[in-house]
Amino acid sequence: MLEFFRKYQRSFMIVVAIIVVVTFSFFGTYDAFVSMREKKDVAVGRSIDGSKLYYSEVRHLAGMLGLQGTFRQLMLETGAAEALAQGYFEILKEDWQARLVKARAAKFYSHPVFRELDAKKIWSHLCPGLNEEMDKLLAMEEVGPEFFSVWAKIYSLQEKVSPDWIKRVLAAQLQQASLPVDPRIVNGDFALFGCRTIEDWFGRNFCDLAAQYILNGAALVKKGVSKEEARADYAKCFGDLRGMGISQDEGVRLWGRALSFLRECDCIGEAVILDPLAIEKLAEFAGERSAVDLYRLPQELVFSGAEDQLAFETYVRLACEKGQGGLPEKYLPVDAIAPELTASVYRFRVAKLELASLGSSLSLREVWDWQVDEANWKEMQKQFGWLKSAESSDGRFALLEKLDLKSRKSLDAWSRTQIVLGHPEWIESAFQLAKMEERQVLVSKDWIDGIAVHSAEPFIDLLVRAGGMDGEAREALLCYQDAGALLRVEEVVQVDAKRALTFAEAKEKGRIPVEKFLQQEYRRIRTSAPSLFKTESGEWKKLFDVRETAIRMIFPEKERASLCLKRWVEGALSSLKQGEPLKTDGLWSLERVEEIVERKTEGELMNREAFLLQPGDWSPVYVAPTGEITFFFVKERVASNEPVLEQINFAKESLSSEAKRRFADRVLEIAMQKKALACPLHIEEEKQ
Repeated sequence: MLEFFRKYQRSFMIVVAIIVVVTFSFFGTYDAFVSMREKKDVAVGRSIDGSKLYYSEVRHLAGMLGLQGTFRQLMLETGAAEALAQGYFEILKEDWQARLVKARAAKFYSHPVFRELDAKKIWSHLCPGLNEEMDKLLAMEEVGPEFFSVWAKIYSLQEKVSPDWIKRVLAAQLQQASLPVDPRIVNGDFALFGCRTIEDWFGRNFCDLAAQYILNGAALVKKGVSKEEARADYAKCFGDLRGMGISQDEGVRLWGRALSFLRECDCIGEAVILDPLAIEKLAEFAGERSAVDLYRLPQELVFSGAEDQLAFETYVRLACEKGQGGLPEKYLPVDAIAPELTASVYRFRVAKLELASLGSSLSLREVWDWQVDEANWKEMQKQFGWLKSAESSDGRFALLEKLDLKSRKSLDAWSRTQIVLGHPEWIESAFQLAKMEERQVLVSKDWIDGIAVHSAEPFIDLLVRAGGMDGEAREALLCYQDAGALLRVEEVVQVDAKRALTFAEAKEKGRIPVEKFLQQEYRRIRTSAPSLFKTESGEWKKLFDVRETAIRMIFPEKERASLCLKRWVEGALSSLKQGEPLKTDGLWSLERVEEIVERKTEGELMNREAFLLQPGDWSPVYVAPTGEITFFFVKERVASNEPVLEQINFAKESLSSEAKRRFADRVLEIAMQKKALACPLHIEEEKQ
């Protein structure tokens, strides 16, 4: 038998091959075709116009949405995706939560050695704005209504860049850096968040909803596109989709319906009519500007609260002559002004050396030798009472060795300072190399501003004497020790004699003695109203407990200078209207600032009055909620130079987007009323 088969095996093989080919050709794919036709015929619902929606139509159109920017054109740019996301938020929430978790857990490629080689940086470089949107996304812990808009924006941005481009850029940078090939670049998946298909991004449920929505939207279109136009556009966009199980005729038919919906949205958007003349007039009105001279109080007279006002009232009482129902115009005699509010002005050149820095150059051996010397040891014992006595150098060194780290550090630091002070030639050499700086300072009896000194009064005494050409003081300032520093002060000159500090200076330097003045005045006024300021036991109450009452009595409302500021500004306005120059030599003066005011400028006075008044007019005095008191003079009108065409295009795009979104909302409303959208759709598939 075997010999028979061996003899005729060639003939047997030919017969078997013929039978297999014929069987496969005529019967092998029959079941597949039958099942495909059966699946196409399964209805998953009815569209708005009452026609049946088939499973294959929905699934094939959902697949087409992920190709050639189709999803962006049909769903994102028309506003349909946003409408669906809002309408079916609760159903889709679980899908999106899974995507949010996936995005938060995603890791971007980063080279273990060459840290500049980072996939995230390349994404941000190729897709400007992507990082900002991803930051918004990763800041979310749970999916909310704002999730979809951020997710869709990220999808639109990354759509411009293929993940393979990222891989190529990384490989090129790796080669440029002369680094070996990283297998993670060769084999890794560089799709953003691992999402490659449209279903990866938005989920099957949403894609099915989108396909049904488009088919329902197409059913509302009265005049669709022709078959020839659909075929031409289909060939241009997709070519051949038989690999996805979509035949040419079916693809053209589905795309024709989708194209009808898209054209209807575009027509609605383009139907927005804008009158260029109206836009021009609006732009002319909105862009109008006025050139004004703005007059305002200086910033120190803009009171942000009661404490600022209290400081001003205290300053006026302690430094100014009492006015006649208005702002005071003169200072008190210098000797009558509170000492805290007076100062002289001195100018000098100064250099500073840190003793610790000079002593740091000493070796440990030099420090030890100095410390174990008997005379120096006695000085150290005076400074550090806990330091014991010893008869010999070795004994003293043994005591030093037994000290704890903290004690040893403080002892060594003090010793280094004393060694430096014992070598004036070192100090002189260091001063010769130090940079001299010129300073101008305010000097009072116990306060100096403009230079930091540990103990102010001894330094001020020497400075004042040096300014009066006292030779001994000038010599002392050539090497003045201030705590852990040495100062060299030369060429001391008194620039200005003792004078009153301006309110701005006193406020900035914190020199207004508000609490001291209140305590003094409280002791004076409390005797005039003991019932208000005594306890039941007959003792005087503390100022803290009756502060508000005391302030009202110390500063009666009719005597408060701060309440006269508006009246003073109104007087200045009246003088300017009469042609008088702006006064700048008094205790108080207004600031003048040139400004270009636009209609969008903040502030009622500026964005309204500046355009009601004519050039050459003065505005009234205006008190802003912030406390600023201002007025202005209108010099001229300035024409707008903004291009009107850009504004027209922007307005048209905005109105077009709004019109498309209204149409998308209307389609969704009708579809939901007629129950023309099924979600989830895959339940129907499981029944097959």
